[in-house]
Amino acid sequence: TDNRWPEADCILHQGRVAYHRRPGCHYLSRTDWQRFMAYANKLAGRP
Repeated sequence: TDNRWPEADCILHQGRVAYHRRPGCHYLSRTDWQRFMAYANKLAGRP
């Protein structure tokens, strides 16, 4: 297994688990919400 942290700007959405990492401070940015909603729509079966 690979024990390294994913690179910045990495998006891992597989099955019922989602993870993304972006550079910068720890807060909920517009990009975070967009990625969250894209994943939620994917789980709900929406385009």
